[in-house]
Amino acid sequence: RLYKHPWYIRSLLAEKTWGEFNITGRGTLNIIHDNNFIFPESLSQNLYFNPAERPGNNTDDDGNGLVDDCHGYNFRLNSPLLTTRSPGNLNASALHGTMCAAIVCGRGCHSSPYAFGIAPEGKWAGVIAGNRIESAVEWAIEQKADTYSMSFSIPGLGELRSHWRKIMEHGSFCGIYFVSGAGNFARSEQIPRQMRTPENIPDAVFAAAGVQRDLSRTDFSSKGPVEWDTDHYQEGKVQKPEVCAFNQGLPLLLPDGTVVPAAISGNSFAGPMFCGAIALMLSADPDLLPWDLKEIITECATDIGPQGIDNETGHGLINCYRSVKEVLRRKALREGENPDPFTGRSPDDEIDPVTM
Repeated sequence: RLYKHPWYIRSLLAEKTWGEFNITGRGTLNIIHDNNFIFPESLSQNLYFNPAERPGNNTDDDGNGLVDDCHGYNFRLNSPLLTTRSPGNLNASALHGTMCAAIVCGRGCHSSPYAFGIAPEGKWAGVIAGNRIESAVEWAIEQKADTYSMSFSIPGLGELRSHWRKIMEHGSFCGIYFVSGAGNFARSEQIPRQMRTPENIPDAVFAAAGVQRDLSRTDFSSKGPVEWDTDHYQEGKVQKPEVCAFNQGLPLLLPDGTVVPAAISGNSFAGPMFCGAIALMLSADPDLLPWDLKEIITECATDIGPQGIDNETGHGLINCYRSVKEVLRRKALREGENPDPFTGRSPDDEIDPVTM
């Protein structure tokens, strides 16, 4: 109640989730995989700290081969340095990773009246992987991360797609939820190549397509299905994406706390919205199983495209409130508690696509 929230917070019903259930992402660790991070007050106050490391002593305190990996790690430079561009020369591109983190779990602060995060009490850490995706995922597993946000898209990997898929599958077995945007290539690529790696990986990676504020599809948002025909995986056509979120005309939070309205677009930001929703669900029940989480978030989505699942918006727009409510209902049943407070539909438990 102390801060202003961007419009997507209300449209995804995150605000209703906080207020009714007091579920705000507390207890989750969200890894943001990107190329540069700035640490404004809105993000530094919930920055993860590796408890086995002592900062600034140039020593590998936890014995994992990485020196001073307190808040994440730059595997490309083999360094803890996560700010790779001068803060004096910032633009929307340089703030890409910072905005992804802010959408997942940015908080309100003294320097700004705005709080951008869907799961504002979650923790976050940054990784810059370069060509060491294996090491970045391993670090996330070591830190017991909950989500891993990947706002990038790699074409033409060929058989190497299988290697990436195996990495994500093993990370999933270790309890990490990998999330990605669906990509921005509907204008330039043909189906089934519009969705690339990692967003085209089935099951182990959740992908969010993009819609505009009025719930119309963004014309650059990549569509499924995807195709798997490698030496290790031969499913053929696979349905994608899973859900959709907002990806056009989003506000940009600058490091000094000011906000530029309608300044950024791209599925890079739909993925973190999906990540924030998952963080809320895991905050409600840390023991939630991966297959249950996927079932809940897809069944609780608001269908805004052709009836049923489709290859443009998946199961529909993410609904944080209904998803967390269903998580709490199942948790109550599992623990022998009364599920009635979380059972059934309620007024205003989804947005109305007709009136948007």
